Amino acid sequence: MDLLINIALITFGFIGALTAIVGDTWREDERSLFKRITNIGWVAIVCLSLTLGLGLVKEIRANDEAENLKAERLELQMELSIANIRLRETRRALVSLEPTLLEAMYKLTERIVRESDFAFISLRGESREAPRSSETAKGLLLYGGDEFEYHLYCNYGSYGYPSRANWC
Repeated sequence: MDLLINIALITFGFIGALTAIVGDTWREDERSLFKRITNIGWVAIVCLSLTLGLGLVKEIRANDEAENLKAERLELQMELSIANIRLRETRRALVSLEPTLLEAMYKLTERIVRESDFAFISLRGESREAPRSSETAKGLLLYGGDEFEYHLYCNYGSYGYPSRANWC
């Protein structure tokens, strides 16, 4: 719709200006005002009046659209502010729940038998591959989320190079 208004504005403005330039729009005699205007003059007046009217309509529409966009922007800014406030409240609630959650996890898992310690075992020729507890000498059991770390040390041959029998 705006495109049609713009095209009409340009067209009527051009025709009005062209008719005013091309022909005599006014008679120089004693007739009344409306009778002095020639046919070309009336075409110029009509085209220029249409240009004025369409220009006013276009500006009113543009102003209304700008007001609507401003109102939408304010509404979106308010929604964003509310969302930010809710996010801060949610974060505070989560931070306040964290100690409670940790305590609940501890209470739920405190009776689970754990076999974790800092055991050092030797794997020299042993057929068992699982690490063993230094307290019970049984293989360590891993539960979901458990982690263990191990290091292998090799015997080196002469001059600091590993011998073929002791490669890691």
